[in-house]
Amino acid sequence: MPRKINIAYAILAHKYPEMLARLIERLSSPYSDFFIHVDKRQHLFPFKTSLKKIKKNDSKIKFVKRCKSPWGSIGLVNATLNSFSEIAKSLTKYDYIVTLSGQDYPLVKNNTIRGFFEENYGNNYISYFPCVYDSHQDPWKQEILTNRLGKYHINLLGSKYEYPSKDNIFTNIFLGFFFDKPRTHVSYVKPYADSQWFCITMSAVRYILNFVQEHPDFLKYHKYTYIPDEIFFQTILLNSPDTIRESIVNDNLKYIDWSKPNLFHPLIFSCHDFSNLMSSKKIYARKFDLNICSKILDMIDDEILESSK
Repeated sequence: MPRKINIAYAILAHKYPEMLARLIERLSSPYSDFFIHVDKRQHLFPFKTSLKKIKKNDSKIKFVKRCKSPWGSIGLVNATLNSFSEIAKSLTKYDYIVTLSGQDYPLVKNNTIRGFFEENYGNNYISYFPCVYDSHQDPWKQEILTNRLGKYHINLLGSKYEYPSKDNIFTNIFLGFFFDKPRTHVSYVKPYADSQWFCITMSAVRYILNFVQEHPDFLKYHKYTYIPDEIFFQTILLNSPDTIRESIVNDNLKYIDWSKPNLFHPLIFSCHDFSNLMSSKKIYARKFDLNICSKILDMIDDEILESSK
């Protein structure tokens, strides 16, 4: 008999309370709980107000300890860890933890999601690649070792600086007093990277939390990493014991379109992307924006409703 599983959704929200409410209502079920982190730079009241409007009363929602979590900062790692800590303390025994942003949306019905994890129980779904010097890799992958991990990245008074800097001699002189050694990756793990979004087992979450507790220097190191959320969790799990590492599937189950000529932000889907979304065979997708196109979510809902008949 397939195992009946419970899912905890760890959702990082930065804006659009209405979009968050729609996402949670769509995913609500007796076996799904929600742990919400709202960027501390945002007012919490609009999010709580929107969530009170959810019609389904079987959704269970908890707001987790908040921190400032701007794009590309260690705050996104801390926000995820805060969510994991709350999930681990819960009295409910969760089987899978799915990380989402507040601008994600499912592409299949809830029973299909649960069925997938039941049939593939024990697998951890996280996309990754090794951070190595390889001339055959895409340039942005090469840049991870030379820039993200090869330099110190500092936020001061709302501005970002890197050290050493090839353009700013004054930055080099000033920051040289604080960082007198070349930056090298921590020696006890090999770095891996890719998308910050993943679907992993509770045992993998507990391993991450234990690792951070036992290696506080690892978290401190990534305070100065550029976009650490795309490196931090992959590195921990891909250097984990065989029982976890061998269960990793190089797929985060999410459809993201990077065809847009912007290396840092994916395409925002519209109704023109409907066919690609529904034929992707992925469970979730990002990125959506109700201000740009709300019809695409209606189309997805209609398709899912039709498939349920």
